[in-house]
Amino acid sequence: MNLILENLLGRLLLEKDISAFYNFTDQVNNENKLIKICAMTSVNANKVRCNRCGTIHIKTNVKLPIGAFFCPTCLELGRVRSDEYFYHLPQQDFSEKTYLRWTGKLTENQEKISNALCQQITNNQKRLVQAVTGAGKTEMIYQLIEQILSHGGSVGLASPRIDVCIELHQRLSRDFTCQIPLLYHEGDSYFRSPLVVMTSHQLLRFKEAFDLLIIDEVDAFPFRDNDMLYFALENAKKINGNLLYLTATSTDKLDKQIKKA
Repeated sequence: MNLILENLLGRLLLEKDISAFYNFTDQVNNENKLIKICAMTSVNANKVRCNRCGTIHIKTNVKLPIGAFFCPTCLELGRVRSDEYFYHLPQQDFSEKTYLRWTGKLTENQEKISNALCQQITNNQKRLVQAVTGAGKTEMIYQLIEQILSHGGSVGLASPRIDVCIELHQRLSRDFTCQIPLLYHEGDSYFRSPLVVMTSHQLLRFKEAFDLLIIDEVDAFPFRDNDMLYFALENAKKINGNLLYLTATSTDKLDKQIKKA
């Protein structure tokens, strides 16, 4: 598969999104089996749902003069219309290899948490690591990340805060050997990698892409108890993928999710 198509794996993009970067043609669609997904679907006679952010709208509030409907909720990522489609190529495994080059040591308590995460996260698990700022949460997830990557899996790290994403990207780029994209409104262009760092809104551009999704600062605005971003989480991870939340302060919505897990 060529580089152009590789960069579509695990993504959820409109035709105009693809055309902005690639020479999108019907030939590409037919020969490479791009999956077409309706951008919006009717819930009933009066309501329509956006299939990117999951928001349900009253049709009369979002009707365009041409008769189609649009989603104002995720408009910043490009307008979604009911007469358009998303295009998606299913994610594929990466090479099974070692990426971790960090040589630091965990404390005894940090190591206990790290080992527990590696043992407990299997299929479709949700776990929460709650610890005060400066407790070393990032280093505690290194072995788990390496475990997923060494088996050909993919890991996404997201945070609602750009400053946190930039710091995570700097540390992970130092401690892992793979090139890592940093995705936010004015960040890097996307390139395919087994390890991706992004703001939480960028999750809306992925579909069934990650074996493990890690959300840092999950208590921060705008992620805190945000239904759209929780929808994006579920959509961006693989069907049997895992979620790991990192926070110093939990939230009501998060506590309920963990109790159900």
